[in-house]
Amino acid sequence: IEKPDGNLIVCVSKEGLDTRLDYIIELGRNTGAVIKEWDLRQVMDVDRFDLTWNSSDWAHVNSVWYDETDEGLIISARHQGVVKVSKDNQLEWILAPHKGWGNAGPNGNGVNTANYLLTALNAAGTPFGQAAQQGTVDAPGFSWPWGQHACMIVPGGNIFCFDNSWKKNFGGNAPFIRAVEYRIDPGQRTVRQVWEYGKERGDEIHSENISDVDYLPATGNRLLTSGNIQDLGIRQGRIIEVAYPGGDVVFEAVVRYSNAFSTGGGWAHSDIIYRGERLPLYPD
Repeated sequence: IEKPDGNLIVCVSKEGLDTRLDYIIELGRNTGAVIKEWDLRQVMDVDRFDLTWNSSDWAHVNSVWYDETDEGLIISARHQGVVKVSKDNQLEWILAPHKGWGNAGPNGNGVNTANYLLTALNAAGTPFGQAAQQGTVDAPGFSWPWGQHACMIVPGGNIFCFDNSWKKNFGGNAPFIRAVEYRIDPGQRTVRQVWEYGKERGDEIHSENISDVDYLPATGNRLLTSGNIQDLGIRQGRIIEVAYPGGDVVFEAVVRYSNAFSTGGGWAHSDIIYRGERLPLYPD
């Protein structure tokens, strides 16, 4: 992602470590020099394997968003949840099911990450029960993100993510996805779910991996890209624009490949669309 000053923030795998996709750097736009580093092993529990057992790819960071208000980072770690860290790599909060969080650090000698978990509230401001907090069940009007991608901050400060519903409630993949928006109170460390779209469409737009969401500033609408739909017989991706907050579809495109990637004529790795963006027809 590009910062306002032009520098770039990039997720990498650091050379010499036996883990991957858990290191973030800021690169000078003109020099290519590393300006700053964030080592997620220092602020997260590297031994939390409740979603998947993979000590190398324990985090699987798939997006980073720069918070201009305080220079912190919103990080989507598919195998853990969504976290915010400060510009100095201090843990601020964790948006994820509460099950399994322990001490941070490669040797487990860091902060107790459980102290940074957000408590899920209903619309009246009352915390949901323990099972919902742990993530073993959903609550009315609330679900944690599962295997999420492309988390970002939208105007007003809410967190917007593509929820793949991967290993939902620590079980199998749910047959739906969601574009979901959360309102976080960082001082109280609480979270409320304020909007979602997609669950009602089921396997028609279900993608268990990759995918994207975006805020469209010209209209306030939401764009979601379901990148690897496998449940309809022919693999495909869909790019959908919906009105906000009503959820009416105002644009939808289906993307298929006319070869083995989509016809089923042979096995192939068929992630159709990793990300989708709306661009103007003509540049400014």
